[in-house]
Amino acid sequence: MKDYEVIVLGGGPGGYLAAERAAGRGKKVLLIEEEHLGGVCLNHGCIPTKTLLNAAKLYHQMSNSERYGVSCAGAKFDLIASLKWKQKVVEKLRSGIVYQMKRHGVEVIHGRGELMSAREVRVDGKTFGGQALIIATGSSAVRLPIPGVD
Repeated sequence: MKDYEVIVLGGGPGGYLAAERAAGRGKKVLLIEEEHLGGVCLNHGCIPTKTLLNAAKLYHQMSNSERYGVSCAGAKFDLIASLKWKQKVVEKLRSGIVYQMKRHGVEVIHGRGELMSAREVRVDGKTFGGQALIIATGSSAVRLPIPGVD
């Protein structure tokens, strides 16, 4: 079993910042993330959505530019190109987090962490011990029991 001073379970904003700050204070830190660093907002929610919304806004502005005295004939929207741009933005931001983890000496393991005790986590059959454990696995939306909410 490999021991750490701090184990962080979850690589979203709460988890990667906790790992970075602990490592910045000289702690030996392990960050465990099941998917990609950055959490839901960066990888599936806020950032991808805002990137695509910005593309749609630009298209709308270009399509309606004549009312402002600007001629922009032939505006087209290319969904495939827009999706590629979105992915490029996500990957750039994600790589920034990876860089910060390396810069601060945080060890990152990708896999699903399973709590074994108050100080032990297992990932892919390997057990890791820590003096402190931070659980930063995020949250999930609650569906309210309101007819028609779907």
